[in-house]
Amino acid sequence: RAMVDGHTPDGMVYYVLSGPEDGYMYAVPMANMAEFTEIGAKWQAMVEDIGRDTYDEVDARSAALVTHRSMNFYVERPDLSYMPDALTAASAEMPFRHFDWLYVEPGNESEFEAILKEWVDLYEEHGIESGWSANQAVTGDNLPMWVLISPADGMAAWATENDAVDAVLGDADDDLLQRSLALMRSYRPSNATFRPELSVLPESD
Repeated sequence: RAMVDGHTPDGMVYYVLSGPEDGYMYAVPMANMAEFTEIGAKWQAMVEDIGRDTYDEVDARSAALVTHRSMNFYVERPDLSYMPDALTAASAEMPFRHFDWLYVEPGNESEFEAILKEWVDLYEEHGIESGWSANQAVTGDNLPMWVLISPADGMAAWATENDAVDAVLGDADDDLLQRSLALMRSYRPSNATFRPELSVLPESD
């Protein structure tokens, strides 16, 4: 992070999160794949500005500490998300994120999306104050896959909110939960904390 200070091109942004299950995650927002090409060109220009030898030396030390890495592209799905206005406004200041990685049986994508919309309707009906943003993986070797990302003030706050949701819903979500699980190959939860000191943030942040 110190190496790129003073060298980042205009408009370059990335957010770093870290957690016990997934290690370090670098999230780079972009509008489309054409913008990804532009980001790649900016990154290479930054490397040249830093100095190739300096960059390669730091990169080599970093790589020596890493046992696994992967890069995937995800598309935001607002139609499958449940983010009340108050939560959307507060989430920018919330450092914690809970991830639900949902691996769906191939061929069940449309049915699964329909059930996610039922979840949105159920939460709206009961006025639930916590929620999630839905993102669909469009690259990777374990598709189809969606990830639901829930913001909170911390692990304890997320657990408390989850218990509160269970208390409000009671058994109203039992059938929906069973139908959701029937469409999935596997499900994996994980947790991470936003790391602003490792991130390159927009100037307004």
